[in-house]
Amino acid sequence: MPPPKNCIEKDRLMYITLTRDGEVSYWLNDTRYIQKADGELVEVGFN
Repeated sequence: MPPPKNCIEKDRLMYITLTRDGEVSYWLNDTRYIQKADGELVEVGFN
């Protein structure tokens, strides 16, 4: 069944979360980054 013309496209370009450690996690396409408390941005794998 095709979606209605006013349906919102749900393809996420970026997903941002806050970790329990107070760090910010960015998910972009097939890559995940963690922003440390000091501002350093580190690329991490998907575990």
